Amino acid sequence: MKKTGVVLTTFFSLTLSSRSATLDWTIRNPAPSLKPLTSATWIGDHLVANFSESYFSTQNGTTWSALTGNPVVTDSLYSVVKTDSQFLALGGGTRVLISSDSSHWTLIRSGPGSALRSLAWTGTQLVAVGDAGTVLTSPDGGAWAIRTTGNSNNLVFVKWTGSQIVVVDAQATLLTSPDGLAWNQLGSSIPCQVTSVTWTENQLVASCAEGRILTTSDFKSWTEHSLSVTGALTKFSWAGTQFLAIVRDTLVTSPDGVTWTKRNPGLQGLSDFSWRDGHFVLIGANGEIGISTDGADWSVWNKWLTRENLNSVTWTGNQFVAVSGKGTILTSEDGETWEQRYFDSTITLNSVTWAGTQLIAAGSFFYFDTSGNAVGGTVIMTSPDGILWKVRHPDLFYPAEVKWDGKQIIAVGGNYGTSLEGIAWYARDIGQVVRPGHGYTLHSVAWSGSTYVVIGWNGDGSGTAAIFTSDNGGDTWARNETDARAVIRHSLIWAGSQFVLAGAEFVYTSPDGYTWSKQPASPSYLSSVIWSGDELIAVGGSGDVFHSPNGVDWSNGRSDTHSSSEPTLLSVASAETRYVAVGERGAILTASHEPTVSVEKRISQQGKLSARISDNRLFLKLDAHFQGAVHVTLYSLAGKRITVMTAEASKGEFSVPCPTLEGGLYLVEVKTPNSKLIRTLSLVR
Repeated sequence: MKKTGVVLTTFFSLTLSSRSATLDWTIRNPAPSLKPLTSATWIGDHLVANFSESYFSTQNGTTWSALTGNPVVTDSLYSVVKTDSQFLALGGGTRVLISSDSSHWTLIRSGPGSALRSLAWTGTQLVAVGDAGTVLTSPDGGAWAIRTTGNSNNLVFVKWTGSQIVVVDAQATLLTSPDGLAWNQLGSSIPCQVTSVTWTENQLVASCAEGRILTTSDFKSWTEHSLSVTGALTKFSWAGTQFLAIVRDTLVTSPDGVTWTKRNPGLQGLSDFSWRDGHFVLIGANGEIGISTDGADWSVWNKWLTRENLNSVTWTGNQFVAVSGKGTILTSEDGETWEQRYFDSTITLNSVTWAGTQLIAAGSFFYFDTSGNAVGGTVIMTSPDGILWKVRHPDLFYPAEVKWDGKQIIAVGGNYGTSLEGIAWYARDIGQVVRPGHGYTLHSVAWSGSTYVVIGWNGDGSGTAAIFTSDNGGDTWARNETDARAVIRHSLIWAGSQFVLAGAEFVYTSPDGYTWSKQPASPSYLSSVIWSGDELIAVGGSGDVFHSPNGVDWSNGRSDTHSSSEPTLLSVASAETRYVAVGERGAILTASHEPTVSVEKRISQQGKLSARISDNRLFLKLDAHFQGAVHVTLYSLAGKRITVMTAEASKGEFSVPCPTLEGGLYLVEVKTPNSKLIRTLSLVR
């Protein structure tokens, strides 16, 4: 029989160093970017899409990767041509970009002048046309010569037919030239505000904003055709086997330009499409992406889990759980792949927490009954696994946040209440600290192991914030006024050795909940902050992520470039090796993290800790009869984090699930709200 033994020694300590480097955050929803999708263009063998100054590429429309190291331009890459050895593209305004592999681009021209609209390659020279009659030619994209055509209108399209250069202006005027030097011009007798021009191997086809189609094969005169679909035409192209057009957010196709068929791709707010070798990609105004092999039957790929604000996310020890403002509950084991577990549009869920053995979500409900009467109240939802949920209606007043202190669940809102299991609730009141006639709306609560702290805003319209503190389980409270201005979102936590309060451009810290310091270096609008065990992670407006070792010194936590167009992040959670942040418009971001650890040989005799392993559980005992939540982290001797677990100690004893381990030395860290013990664990099998 093999024996399993555990020996805890006291001659090692483990030091977690704070990180200063930024993290690589990955967009999980809506993928591939939080930013609005504006256009897509086939370049070489892949599609490049522009998401508000960021570029992503795909070969199949479903798997996307960010293009890094590219110059930032305000418009999409478009009008791409391939010469004998390189790709060239317009990048908005007067910019011209060049690439040898169609993935890494270099800006080669940007300067004063009219905006460029179209680019062509004749085999010996590049021809670019643009606004105010601009025509430029270049043998290689380096030096450009200005050419004169006698046309001062906006030039929208240029094409090399094999024997001559053909240009179309915004009024459907045709210009032709054999070499880009001498030009012939023929004005159109058909009124047309040109929206797009396409080439079908032997003819030009121009679409008019009024919904008409013009074609020419001799490049001297146009023939008019009816689109057979009424409305403004915004996009038109020949796709090798058929025409595609967007008319008033409706997709229509035609094999010949005469007979047209309406299609229903399942996207809303159509904005652009692209095609290559029978592979169609259609994009919607909301960033949705449609894929088709024939232009008729479409499948929608967008990875939209929800478009509603995700207000809160928590980690249970084996999964992430996020809740939304429209009663949607999502779960994920890794933060990447999510499943919807619950939906009720009459419910607003503000907060979710893991209470040791079950999940607790809190919010409110509102609807009109069959008689037209408004019905509303408080909702508390409970679930043992994140899949099966029960709705409960306790006597609470619109809870804004729910947390677990290791012994009981606390909900704060219009009042506050406590519960042992989330079913029966004891409604309580802040008491005499509320000024007569001026009630406070409570927004967030934290627990240090001995002290409760709650923050609230005065309901008299003054926006005055108050911090309430209790050392006796909430029986009596002390109040501290602050100069923190009232905000919709803010976050209050216990960070191992201090309370941290973060909100709209402010951060307060306190060692005891009574004495508070306003930190001068608050980074930005913050809506949620957590303590990972070695640093603070905060998220906020415009997709911002910050980290700090102490609540005073903050650094940017995102390695990628993001802009003010990104949605606000509303909540963040930490698992063993991953952060998950959620926010407005269904935003979900993840980042992998590994603590930087070092092991030092030094004597440490403070505190005693004993342990044993049985049936894949690690049983531990503290010398003090501690009651409450403990956090256990298991490391390899090299300092690599293996797992993180949370347990409830009773008289200093507790147990946690333990993965199957090989024999050898490990490090175990046990944290309570007021202490931390680190020991080596010798496992013999």
